[in-house]
Amino acid sequence: VSTVGVTPNMRRLTKDLPEVNLALSLHAPNQPMREAIVPTAKMYPIQDMVDALDEHMMSLVKNKSSTDGTFDNASERKLVSKKKRA
Repeated sequence: VSTVGVTPNMRRLTKDLPEVNLALSLHAPNQPMREAIVPTAKMYPIQDMVDALDEHMMSLVKNKSSTDGTFDNASERKLVSKKKRA
């Protein structure tokens, strides 16, 4: 799903469909330029969109690791590896 950055809808997607990939179209490298190009930019600042995108990505990683046996971080992998050897 591609979005211009309507953060409430991004968060709703994360809640309802965390397995769906999310693409964010900024249209500009900074907030002032974005506000000149994108009508909704004043309502949804870049930092809020980045935070919502981070939440979505973490939800995707968390969901993936719990369903396919992969792990989020090295310490988690080491712990499982250690348990397997014991």
